[in-house]
Amino acid sequence: MRAAVVTALLATAAEAFSPLPLAHRGCKAIAVSKVGVVSHRQHLQPLAVSEPVLAASARLRGGGGEELAPAGGTPLTVLLISVWYAASVVCNQSSKELLRTLGPQSLTLMQLVVSSACGAGVLFGLRACCRECSFPPIGIQSRAQLVDTSVLAAAFTCGFVTLNACMEAMHVSLVMVLRAAEPLTTLIIGAACFGTSVPAKKMAALLPIVAGCALSAVGPFAGSAAGIALAIVCNVCFSLRGLLGKQLSARFGTGPLESFFQLCTIGALLQATLLLIGGRTELAACKAVLRRETLELVLINGAAFYAYLQLSWVCLGRMTAVSHSVVNSLRRPVTVIAALAYSPVALSPINLAGIALACAAAAAYGLM
Repeated sequence: MRAAVVTALLATAAEAFSPLPLAHRGCKAIAVSKVGVVSHRQHLQPLAVSEPVLAASARLRGGGGEELAPAGGTPLTVLLISVWYAASVVCNQSSKELLRTLGPQSLTLMQLVVSSACGAGVLFGLRACCRECSFPPIGIQSRAQLVDTSVLAAAFTCGFVTLNACMEAMHVSLVMVLRAAEPLTTLIIGAACFGTSVPAKKMAALLPIVAGCALSAVGPFAGSAAGIALAIVCNVCFSLRGLLGKQLSARFGTGPLESFFQLCTIGALLQATLLLIGGRTELAACKAVLRRETLELVLINGAAFYAYLQLSWVCLGRMTAVSHSVVNSLRRPVTVIAALAYSPVALSPINLAGIALACAAAAAYGLM
């Protein structure tokens, strides 16, 4: 597990510090013409990415203007995707282990604190190693940006609190299957609150995902009513994160690395405040972190948390938005299979059919 996390962090750092002219770093050597807006499935991203950054990143893989192939080519991209998947698996399974000692709120606080530290190291390291590059500001520049970022951080933090609570209540594999329904909540909230149009074929494509989630959650493998309700709230929170994040990046042009650092920092402050006010039982459980074995697992979990979310963006910079959405969708069956391999449970044929249907439908949706 430690080796996987170290590899993930090294891969993230190596890609960030490499001379590859990614749009985020703003180097003058970038040669991209006719930068436009690239459509993307925001709910499948770990964090909102500004439209110009997405456009420039996608142009690196084809389109108008001068094409710039990513450093390392396809082999390096495949390696980064593999490490991204591995970091996601490590984060899920180590979270399940830590939930035996820490509550979901305390675990979320630890994840956000460690991730903030990792983010600060990457941001300041980038600026130290590439002084001729131009970067977005690390800090928040206005009161309006602070308000919008805080609202987004609240949704982001609530999403991970409920996700950790789901993992405490149910098997990790079932949680990951139920999380496959997030595109449905994103389309519903987007249409109802953000005025986004929803093509009929997209709505129809989501029905197999819902059916698969329902089939996977019946019989002895079924989660509790509370666990399923938490999974629904979790999907709503992550849908809001994507939709609000898209607005934030469009309005203020914050870079994705900077946004993620801001979200983790503000989220940690919000979560610490909530624990101080009403979560004294969980706050007392944080004393367990002082034990060496628990502290090591907390650091591994937090580093994996940071690495898998940031590697998702790194991979986005090496491929088109559509390709990234497909790769992100295929991560779901990998995490489900890994969870079942790590902690086997008896599944009925109906459960297996539901898991397969939900994962296949999520991958097919990524192609639309």
